[in-house]
Order: sequence, then structure tokens, then C-alpha cells
Amino acid sequence: MVRPNADGTFTVSLFQRNDKMQHVPVQVKVDTDFYVHPDGSLLYGKNGPANRTKLLLFPLLEKAYARLNGGYGGVASENAAHAFQTLLGKDATFDNIRSRGEKRVWETVTSVIADKRPIVAGTSGTGKDIAVTDFAGKAMTVYSEHQYSIMGTGEVNGRKYIELRNPWGKTDRSDNSATNGIFRLDLTTFKKVMVSLAYIDAPRVPVKK
Repeated sequence: MVRPNADGTFTVSLFQRNDKMQHVPVQVKVDTDFYVHPDGSLLYGKNGPANRTKLLLFPLLEKAYARLNGGYGGVASENAAHAFQTLLGKDATFDNIRSRGEKRVWETVTSVIADKRPIVAGTSGTGKDIAVTDFAGKAMTVYSEHQYSIMGTGEVNGRKYIELRNPWGKTDRSDNSATNGIFRLDLTTFKKVMVSLAYIDAPRVPVKK
């Protein structure tokens, strides 16, 4: 997906839809000049400390994605399903779950996980962290207007939970990163704080003629 060039730049392979709604490959050339905070840490593509060469993959992918979408502002205006389609060249669904019942949400998540398809959950854009209690009873916060990877599901003594990961590698602002950003929410709490799901669609079965 990402190839280094002799001049120090990188060529990123992504996908765009053509007028026939087909996913076609597109090559995007980007360099390693990134927007940074005064301390040298990345403004976009956050990946930890100021050493911005530590993990180049995500900042490069995000920069290439931004270039296809009119800049970093375009990244914020798109949803996670669009990101899946651009990165993987596969159809994806964005599902607003605000009006969905817990049963429907659980069935959707478990079905996608069982198929080993990528899936993320998104919070609303309130601008404020959301205080919750995780599945183990620990107080924590969930970030506003943020996407969380869904890692799996489970059930203990009749309580269903969904395991998530914050891509920033921490559960909340007070986390020392020992958790690597992984935590669990019971289904009811998950439904209260998450407003959307985005996932790769199931492969279409060819119709026999």
C-alpha cells in the first residue's frame, strides 16, 4: 500500500469510485512534511511522542487520504465507511444507530465480527468527553467525535459486552497507555455513547444464471 521513492517521498495506493461506482486504484505521492505542535508532536495522524519517524504509516495514509479529499478538512467531513472504501477498495456501510435497538446493534456487530470484517464505532460531535463506567466497573471517558475499533464481543453472566480500542493507544486522557487503548463496554453503555457503526460489507454472492 505504501512504497518508498528514491527522492524520500512515498507513493500510497488508495481507491476512488469512478462514474460507474467501481473502486479503481489511484496512486498518491506524499512527503514526510507534517503539521506539528510547538513541541514537535503531530497535529494529525497522532502516534505518540514527538519522534514523528516512529510510526510513519498512519500519518502517510492520512496525508494521502487528505490529498484526495481537498485537505485535512475533507478528512473530518467524511465518515469511516468512506475511509474503508478509500483504503481497501471495498463497499462499506455507514449505519446511524441512534434509532436502533440494542438487539439490532448486537446482531450487526456480532455478524460483522464473525465474518472477520473491519468495523468501527463512532461517538457524537458534542465536543465534550463522555463519562462512562467500563465493563469492569472502572470510571473512564470516551472521546467526542471519535472512532473506535471494535475488537470483539462477549458475554459474562448474561451481560453482553463489546471490546473496543482507541486508535490513540489510550483509554482516556488519564491513561498511561498500559492498556494500549483497549477497553470493554456493556451493550447498554455502548448504545448510549456510540451513534454510528461503519463496516465493510459482506461479499456479494454471484447469482447463477
